[in-house]
Formats: sequence, structure tokens, C-alpha cells
Amino acid sequence: MKIKIMEYNINRGFYNKEYTIHEKKRETNAIKVVKKENPDILIILEAAFFKGNGYAKEKFGIIQDYQKLFGYSFMNFGRYPKKKGGVVILSNMFLKSKNYCTPQRNHVKLWLKTRNKLLTIDVVHPSGHLNEEQKYQFIEKIFSQKNLICEKDYMLIGDLNALSPQDKYSKQKLLSGFKKFDKNYKKTVENFLKKKVVKYILNKGLVDSYKQLHKKFDFTVPTGLISKHKLTAMRIDYIFCSTNMKIKDAKIIKNKFSDKASGHYPIACTIEV
Repeated sequence: MKIKIMEYNINRGFYNKEYTIHEKKRETNAIKVVKKENPDILIILEAAFFKGNGYAKEKFGIIQDYQKLFGYSFMNFGRYPKKKGGVVILSNMFLKSKNYCTPQRNHVKLWLKTRNKLLTIDVVHPSGHLNEEQKYQFIEKIFSQKNLICEKDYMLIGDLNALSPQDKYSKQKLLSGFKKFDKNYKKTVENFLKKKVVKYILNKGLVDSYKQLHKKFDFTVPTGLISKHKLTAMRIDYIFCSTNMKIKDAKIIKNKFSDKASGHYPIACTIEV
């Protein structure tokens, strides 16, 4: 059985930075991206969880709009109470989920039963405001919890706001890029280049699906919507799989629609279980 999973950080639920304007054009572009890819499971990061402009209507803690927007039968979600953003998982297959979100550390666990297999997925999104050590402690805690991680049929997916030791970066380019908008750019770059978080995940025996099939570097941020200059180009969105899974396809989705829908390019992976 093949399953296609897509992760998409949509930046503030298609709202502007102040959460006052719903950016309909971004949303329309994202719908086109998802429709073309048609994933079995769509993981949305930075979904909007609040009332605003009569659009992101909250009812019993559930945002119905995303389910209708992207056309899926089932929706799971997770967020920390009263937080504007969170995680939404859409699928046409029934998924069981549990919300472990805390401030600046979004985490939703999914279980999908396929025939005689139980697929376990941890969806994670540590805040970009955390340093590398704080992100590391967050991920380490997930792996240390008993009965939460499966040695087989397991995936860890999300925007880690962290770099991989399997990707090569120019420190000088990153410094030049971050200097344009970050007053603490030296500290920011030094923090990214520690690469401690992804190294830990790889050392746990998981496979980076994208690097399994692609040796050449590519990035998930920034898109053309954010910047035409790519000095800060980084791959911070990941789909990790247990070694028993057959990775049939893995990609960073780049086209004229994904370039204008969000600050992140979506990623997708097709596995056989």
C-alpha cells in the first residue's frame, strides 16, 4: 500500500503578520498546489485558530474551514490553548491523534492503521524563537517517552527550524543574508550551524526521506513570496522514516503557485507500507 504525505507550513493560516487581513490570493495558490499533489495525508503547520474577519471561525475548538477548503473527509488538530497557531492534519483515511502542544513547541501524534500495520507519526514544529539546545531538548523528550516511538513503521515530520548535517552551508552567505534583517545575525547563524537537532534524529536510526533520493542540496525557505535573494536558503522542513519503509518518492514542491502561497515550499513523500 502506498501513502503520500505532504507537510505544508502555510504561515499564519494565510493571514498577514498582524492577523488582521486574510490573504486570499495565498490561500488560492496553496489550494492549487495541494490539489495537484493530492496527498493522502496533508499536514498543515501554522494553521490559524482564532476568530477573525468572519473567516477563521472557531467552533468547539475546531476550525472547519481547512477541511472544507482542501476537500478532505477527516480532520485532526492540535494546539496549545489560546494560541493563534497550531497543527491541522487532513486525510481521507481515519487517523487517531493526541495533542501534546505546549507553548512554542507544537507536537501532535498520529496513528494510522493500514491492513495489519500500525503507522505512528509524530508531527512537530518547534518555534523559530527557540535556540538549538531548546529544540534539541524538545525532540529528545519525544524520543525518551516510553511507548511513543515505534522502531518500525514510524515517521517524524515537521518544520524543525533546524539544519541537517547532510546539507552543506556557507557560513559567510548565511551571515550576509541574515544581516539584512536580524540584529543578532551572528548568534542566529552560529545557532543554526550547530545542526544538533537533525543529527540527533539521524543517530536514532531514522532516514531523511529527501536525502535518501536526492544528493543535491535544495531548500524549503525562503520562497519568492518572502525574498528573491537566496543567501538565507535553508532546508528546515523534513519527513523522517524508519528504515523498514520503502521511500518511493520525496520532493520539495516548487512551482509558480507554491512560490507565492507561503514563505515555505511544501514537501511530500510517498512511502510503501
